[in-house]
Amino acid sequence: MNSCGCLKKKIVKGLAAKRTVSIQSGEKLHQLLVVRFLEKLPRQGNIYECVCDCGSIRNTRASKLKSGDTKRCGRQCSLKAQTPRNITSQWSLNECRANAFLFNGSAEWKKGSHAFYVAIQTPGWFGLCIKHMQN
Repeated sequence: MNSCGCLKKKIVKGLAAKRTVSIQSGEKLHQLLVVRFLEKLPRQGNIYECVCDCGSIRNTRASKLKSGDTKRCGRQCSLKAQTPRNITSQWSLNECRANAFLFNGSAEWKKGSHAFYVAIQTPGWFGLCIKHMQN
């Protein structure tokens, strides 16, 4: 039995509706936090605004978020910046920024960056951080 194609179109349309991926604002997927729905694009699906753990903003498709193709913003904040073994490279980048702030207030810092690093490994420093402020 031949068909005009209407039935096939209805079946395909029904399958497409089932494949629609929905994400709620505030949902955390990998390193991205979904902030809000932006728009629905033809043939691309829903686009969401997300914030990476590093603070960068990225707009991405819902299907990419759900499948795991997009896990973070894609900048250098990736996994390298979060691993403890990479602390020396991060340290050297931020050392000059911290000089002005810490030199006046920290005895450990005055002894040198290595002494300061050893000091912050002791109990009492866990969970504390030094924020860099833009002037």
